[in-house]
Amino acid sequence: MVIETVLLDLDETLLHDEASTKGAMSATLADAAALRGLDAAQLAQAVLAAARRLWAAGPHHAWCRAIGISSGEGLWATFALGGDPDTIGLRAFAPAYRRAAWAAGLQAAGVTDDDLVADLAERYVWERASRQILFPEALATLVALRARGRRLVLVTNGDRDLQRRKAVACGVAGLMDHVVISGELGIGKPRAEIFAHALSLAGATPAQAVMVGDSLGRDVRGAAAAGVRAVWLDRGGSGERPEAAWAVLPDLAGLPGLLEDV
Repeated sequence: MVIETVLLDLDETLLHDEASTKGAMSATLADAAALRGLDAAQLAQAVLAAARRLWAAGPHHAWCRAIGISSGEGLWATFALGGDPDTIGLRAFAPAYRRAAWAAGLQAAGVTDDDLVADLAERYVWERASRQILFPEALATLVALRARGRRLVLVTNGDRDLQRRKAVACGVAGLMDHVVISGELGIGKPRAEIFAHALSLAGATPAQAVMVGDSLGRDVRGAAAAGVRAVWLDRGGSGERPEAAWAVLPDLAGLPGLLEDV
């Protein structure tokens, strides 16, 4: 059966989220590290480690884990959209969480300065929001798929506001027929329901679709369990061929050609 619908993950599939985070951290810490004689890389690691610890101890950790909202995203997400109890709670929790993570990171470097904590916490939100780095082949691949008549559906875990802002800022939102975000649906990958919802929006059956993503657990095994063929994006070049994967690609450039043969 012809594949008519392509479901696509966002982070580390279309969007180089890790590079965006590293760039934002470097920009945020450059001045402070130079003035205080600190190692910016070590300070960044200390802040991120503190963030993970505080996030895991927070009141919404279980929901965030199910939906796919990480401690790193909590350092810049405002949770501006949504009226469900967890999103409202995160909206109130996030500002103090951010300050606590930055304070703990600075304390690990021997620095106690409330004004600096507030400045870095605020600056990182701005720096991270301004950096949405696409993989080089991402836009050309989406354009090629659309030119071949494929329906495109973004299927991403995360906060609704954050993921929509990222998709718009990096230029992929306008190329999608539909956008499915776990934070809006209340269900995250790898649960079968999120794939079923995406297919319903596209008017496709599992046999008419393929899921493309970098996560073996969430994207590949999740889609396969829902009856959808899955393409694993092995950007790290591991050389593995997971049983659940219908195909393995090193990047997105080969995707249009792969689907032409189906």
